[in-house]
Amino acid sequence: MFKQNDTQVLKGFLDTLILKVLSEDDNYGYAIFQKINVILENGPLVLKESSMYPILHRLESKMYLESFWMPGNRGTDRKYYCITELGNALLEKRIIDWKAIRDIINTYLDPS
Repeated sequence: MFKQNDTQVLKGFLDTLILKVLSEDDNYGYAIFQKINVILENGPLVLKESSMYPILHRLESKMYLESFWMPGNRGTDRKYYCITELGNALLEKRIIDWKAIRDIINTYLDPS
């Protein structure tokens, strides 16, 4: 199973999940965190809320995401994120890459 020090695998995986969630709808940080935890709930990975925000900021700094402010339910504004065209292109590439990796694993490492 994955360990916390398997950062490169986890980083690419979590980046891809965040991009996928945002390709479906713009959302704010905590809602993205909740959606990803639903996806991960039966698997070996755990996403800490404190780990997600640096990923969002990094994706935004690389122009894969943009952010904007919207009023929240309790009167405070929330920072929403949306995927950019560059982010969509990266997501498409990552999906192709993950499918290729899956096929290699299925074919050569687990031929059952």
